[in-house]
Amino acid sequence: MKEIFGFIYRQNLWILAIVCVAFILLWAKLAVLNKNLTVKIANAVLLSVSVAVIIYETIILREYSAYEPILIPFKTFIRAKAESEYYRTFFMNILLFVPIGVFMPYVLSRTPKKRNIIITICSAFIFSITVEFLQYKFLLGLCETDDVIANTLGAAVGSLSYCYYMRLRNNFNKKEILMHYNFNNTQKS
Repeated sequence: MKEIFGFIYRQNLWILAIVCVAFILLWAKLAVLNKNLTVKIANAVLLSVSVAVIIYETIILREYSAYEPILIPFKTFIRAKAESEYYRTFFMNILLFVPIGVFMPYVLSRTPKKRNIIITICSAFIFSITVEFLQYKFLLGLCETDDVIANTLGAAVGSLSYCYYMRLRNNFNKKEILMHYNFNNTQKS
């Protein structure tokens, strides 16, 4: 698993961003086409795997390190002026939580609701704070406010998939209604 994350980390950021956007759009289209329980189960399984990977990568794999927490928001960008690698780290923290934003809203309810997005983002925020607290408490890695900001932003970006899904689903339902209406009108003639 460490090799996979190392491979992803070394990729061009633009390519990663394009792949992320493509995944978000594709997942929404797949969800519209597959309206059955399988989609909900797939999202639940993938959400669980995403959470497990985050815990594994941010807590279990981390080695002991006695750093003071960095509680100043956006300190990463100040440090990035001297060392541009901090931009990559911030972006990777965003990417880490995109799957939570993609999968969680579909798991929350049977009918699409905008509140699923709010619940997802708030849950990701709480989960990120928990991870950072555990890193601080057990001296694992570096506890940073910027990580919480980036992780929450990642969940919000991932939730765009659900927004797109709701839009597609509404358009798809309108087309079905129009087709049904047109079919019934042609039968009456």
